[in-house]
Amino acid sequence: MARGNGKRYEEAFKMETVKYITVNNKSVAQVAREVGVNENTLYSWVKKYGQQPEIKAVQSFSSAEPELRALQKEMRDLKEA
Repeated sequence: MARGNGKRYEEAFKMETVKYITVNNKSVAQVAREVGVNENTLYSWVKKYGQQPEIKAVQSFSSAEPELRALQKEMRDLKEA
């Protein structure tokens, strides 16, 4: 019994797809539909490439954005008070 559809993807495509998920804060399922890759395949790419330095840098940057917005709001509120 054959496994999967036999498609092979280049490493650069895999890494860019994982980075795209991270930067745009999209779900794996949504991106899987957008790029035409099986959702389980995409989850394995996230697991494999999500720890790459260039992707981790994007993750830490994007995870700091909500905190930055909250601090900016707090500063505005304090200035108004």
